[in-house]
Amino acid sequence: MFTDKHHNIWTKYLSKRGNRNFVEAMGLIAVVASLVFVALEIRQSNRIALVETELGIREVYNQLNQSVYTNKDVSELLAKSQKPNLEYNSTELEMIWALAFSTMNIWQATETAFVNGLVPRSTLDDAADDINVYVRSYPAMHPIWRDILRDYQSAADFEVYRMLESALDQNDQ
Repeated sequence: MFTDKHHNIWTKYLSKRGNRNFVEAMGLIAVVASLVFVALEIRQSNRIALVETELGIREVYNQLNQSVYTNKDVSELLAKSQKPNLEYNSTELEMIWALAFSTMNIWQATETAFVNGLVPRSTLDDAADDINVYVRSYPAMHPIWRDILRDYQSAADFEVYRMLESALDQNDQ
């Protein structure tokens, strides 16, 4: 297909300094363009992870809220929990413990997502507001949350646990 004559012409063409610089410049542009593309893809993936995490946290809150408005027993229990010094029967006690653990798990997961850069500070601030609202609204749950704080010392480093303890201290004064 190529003869020696063509090969010599091609070699002379590529050996010229200007052409070599042009080829090198094109290669450099291709590398830079590839790096920009990869950076944009990573940025988009990070944004998707942020949104998915935020939506996941909101979904858990929605499920907890849904359990209140779709389950009469849960809504009645929470209504009763608005009274301080309430005595729960054994079934109510199990339900209120489960609710307390659910709230703690949501708050802890929110903080974990924040610490790992998967949600903004405002989402953790929402959890802090949620803690304060729950503590103010359900004084009968205070002893249960205090028991959880006492019994789960491995989680004492979580900011949300300190927020809860602070909210309980302020409301129990």
